Amino acid sequence: MVKSVFTLIFILFTSCLCNAQTQTAAKKEKLQQVNLQNEFYFTYGLGSIYYFINQNTTNNTSPGSFIAGYTRSITNVVGVGFQAAYTQVTFSQKLSSSKTISNYYQALARVCFRYLNKPAFCMYSGVAMGITYQVDSENTSSTDVGKQLLPAGQLTLLGFRFGRGLGFSGEFGIGSLSILNIGITYKFRD
Repeated sequence: MVKSVFTLIFILFTSCLCNAQTQTAAKKEKLQQVNLQNEFYFTYGLGSIYYFINQNTTNNTSPGSFIAGYTRSITNVVGVGFQAAYTQVTFSQKLSSSKTISNYYQALARVCFRYLNKPAFCMYSGVAMGITYQVDSENTSSTDVGKQLLPAGQLTLLGFRFGRGLGFSGEFGIGSLSILNIGITYKFRD
């Protein structure tokens, strides 16, 4: 009788251990970046098209573009979202010592197409269109010289992302944001 009670307790105890192991293994499964629908990113870009606009100057300088955005994956291939950016360009005049400082504030709607989508790596292309608010000021005065609205657009020829949740991204393209940008990205579920 004692042997059968110990045997019954042993069988119940080992069956509980087996269930606990399968539940623990399921919790440790790594999420793939493919399955994470939401993405926030912050990047730094060089070579905005606004840098090359004014041909009447001798020396153009710019610290680059600072870009923040959000993308929501609709499918494993298509994602839609928005981007906001700030770019400053200083234009030096040829015949005078005055400088014009142009601040470009941009807001764009974006569509991206992922053509390689692995668990921790993806490659994509994209297109974005929007509007730019340009504010010009002179270095000799503290008041704004001019304000205007301009079209904004970005064509991403090649973009990539390394990482699952937290990752590193880079893009090569042409437009009002940048020619080349790099940054960090974070993907998560709903």
